[in-house]
Amino acid sequence: MKKLKWVILLGMSAVLAFGCQKQQEKKVVKQTTEKSAEEKTQKKEKETSEIKDEADMTKPAQQPSQEPQVVQKITVYVSNENADGFVQEEAEVSSLTAEEVLRCLTEKKVIPSGIQANTCQVVQINGQSLLHLDLNMAFQNYVETMGTTGEYLTIGGVANTFMTAYGCTGIQITVDGEMLGTGHAEYPGYLSMF
Repeated sequence: MKKLKWVILLGMSAVLAFGCQKQQEKKVVKQTTEKSAEEKTQKKEKETSEIKDEADMTKPAQQPSQEPQVVQKITVYVSNENADGFVQEEAEVSSLTAEEVLRCLTEKKVIPSGIQANTCQVVQINGQSLLHLDLNMAFQNYVETMGTTGEYLTIGGVANTFMTAYGCTGIQITVDGEMLGTGHAEYPGYLSMF
């Protein structure tokens, strides 16, 4: 009986040892396979990274946080020294908007600060590009304080600058949706270049 116990005990030990060895082999094979797959992935990532680096070297350096600003130039019409006509001066705008054009007119002292555009719209009428410009009441209040020459130079400077900037042949200037009128003149329709 003792021999039988020893044989069973040895048999079980052999089975356990042999079975554990198979599990160890499976783990080793599995780990090797996982390592190989991981190494292949890392190798591909490295190759992709190297290709990207080479491509980046051929491109000019860019600063990611700063986009290049496109600056446009417009012509601003200002009074000449004799106050009997206009001279043209260049100004830069970051984009062609009524606010930017008014800013340039203010900087060139054609109009004071505080004048704002309510709307600015280009329309096509009979094949012509025309501009509708609606300003706030500050524009009319400013023009009403002037004599006829000052009024002519201010309205002409605004009209010529906007028409040239937007490439239009005529402009209608209104104030808060109403016709522009001063003590000297009314401006009901489209104006052409002054």
